[in-house]
Amino acid sequence: MPYIKEVFDVSTFEHAKHVVLTSDPDDPKKFDNETNFLVQTIAEQNIIVEDSIVLDFGCGMGRVSKKLIDKFSCKVVGTDISDSMLTYAKLYVANLKQFEPLKTYTVENSIDVCIATFVLQHVENPKLEIDNIFKVLKPGGYFVLVNENKRYVPSDVDSNRYVVWNDDGFDIFGELDTRFKKINSVQYMKTTKDVVFYKKE
Repeated sequence: MPYIKEVFDVSTFEHAKHVVLTSDPDDPKKFDNETNFLVQTIAEQNIIVEDSIVLDFGCGMGRVSKKLIDKFSCKVVGTDISDSMLTYAKLYVANLKQFEPLKTYTVENSIDVCIATFVLQHVENPKLEIDNIFKVLKPGGYFVLVNENKRYVPSDVDSNRYVVWNDDGFDIFGELDTRFKKINSVQYMKTTKDVVFYKKE
């Protein structure tokens, strides 16, 4: 199946926000409400402190990274395949002492908490990415996931220039269950999705 990673390239900050979290004209506060909800849900688990190093996997323009730094004063490594997203993340987070934007991160056993928000459903090789997340997490580290219940692979563009998303059948949750211990889940914003908390033992 083709993989068109260019769909994640953005040209404006508003475009970046829309790609990271699809806009909803009926909910103009969706971006702030969902970001605040996610970070507050993570805070209630008591898994991040000031000394934590957090990996924001697929950070986009830095919406979660910025809020994590504001709330916990922790260090955040933000990774993304899109150079343009990383450019906007640097500007949006605006704290390069505590935020390190990178294309990839592979330092083993160095991360306390990894967060992936609507990202694993889109990546080209989810098994490879899950392998790397497992490797970079410290023993006892946590993985926080928000994901759809199927894959959305950007594999084509239709005649109206809309992205065509396909499901390649890869079972994200099943793969995670072979690597991590699931410790909790919290309903995400009154939807059918959950914020799922895993631990590397």
